Amino acid sequence: MIQAETASTKDQVTDLYQQQRNNVEIQEYRHRILLRLWFEDIHVRQETIHEAHGSTFQWIFTEYAGSSRPGHDIVEWLERGRGTYWRSGKAGLGKSNLMNYICEHSQLDTHLRVRSGSTQILSPKFFF
Repeated sequence: MIQAETASTKDQVTDLYQQQRNNVEIQEYRHRILLRLWFEDIHVRQETIHEAHGSTFQWIFTEYAGSSRPGHDIVEWLERGRGTYWRSGKAGLGKSNLMNYICEHSQLDTHLRVRSGSTQILSPKFFF
């Protein structure tokens, strides 16, 4: 009986050790990817975006069922969408300001949480 318990304990410890080792390998892999993506001026573009007037983009998180107003699909995309959310328009119309507003807004995580449930949310952003 003692031998059986010892073998069982050994198997459990071995499994836990392997899980921990796999987690460390995954973290190291993620770190290597991030290091390859990083460059010295990575935040410069976003930091140079001028902050919009206080209420300029408040409409973006307001849901209007069936609305054809541009941008009102963002909440649906955050909660249930797939692929890339794409905004296009002429230069100087405020696309970067809008995306910066969305990235910094407190409701972003709230809407993403609907889709992700208990899965960790990663929100990479890059402005160009």
